[in-house]
Amino acid sequence: MVSVNSRQTVELQDVSAKAYALAREAYAVYLRGREYLSWPSVVAMQEAAAAAYRSAALARDANTQAMRERART
Repeated sequence: MVSVNSRQTVELQDVSAKAYALAREAYAVYLRGREYLSWPSVVAMQEAAAAAYRSAALARDANTQAMRERART
């Protein structure tokens, strides 16, 4: 098991927050542009927003695991 220090935990929190902000921005761009874009572009934007949310969730999960690991030590 890898030991995580408090600086790394803060970095993971920062990554998670930035990932969620990017996901929200990607979804907002999708909502604004969906009426003016071709269907393949709309699908690509949906997929990009979904990928951003998945990345944010992974960062959040990594942060949660790091905090649990720190609590055990």
